[in-house]
Amino acid sequence: MSVPPIRLLLVLATSVALADALPAAAQRPEPDSAEVVAYRMTDEALDQVRAASQAAIENLGRDPEGARATGEDLPEDVGIITRMEHEFSRRPAIRAAVESSGLTIREFTHFWIAVAFSQMVADSGEGDPQGQLGWYPAENVRFYRRHREEIDALYAAVQAAGQAAERAREEQP
Repeated sequence: MSVPPIRLLLVLATSVALADALPAAAQRPEPDSAEVVAYRMTDEALDQVRAASQAAIENLGRDPEGARATGEDLPEDVGIITRMEHEFSRRPAIRAAVESSGLTIREFTHFWIAVAFSQMVADSGEGDPQGQLGWYPAENVRFYRRHREEIDALYAAVQAAGQAAERAREEQP
């Protein structure tokens, strides 16, 4: 199953792929779960993700086709990090932007998955009332809460660029 380009861009906080995978990962062992739990968001990573995201916005503005996926889909049984890493890697505009920031695609993926999990916990109010994410690192939730405004604005800018690229591709003859 391929993630459409606009949905890939939406993964920066709430893509369909993450929306499907996060609840499942919270309820059952997931191939990449140890990596999800071990990852910690840092100021340095945020700086690099900001640079990568801004470069992706510029790349998409210059070449809307750069968000189109290339290559093969993955089997269904891979983990969330592996799947999203593959999806980002398949899009030249995003891959080039991430690599120019000094991050690997996997590191970029780690950050945005950590944002999505942290946002879920932060938005649940006090802690995690359903107990589904009690295993998730509190440091990442605190980091997200401290940087929420900036992260949300970055997500919105990338989302808008992705939507503009999709419209531009649709308008091409």
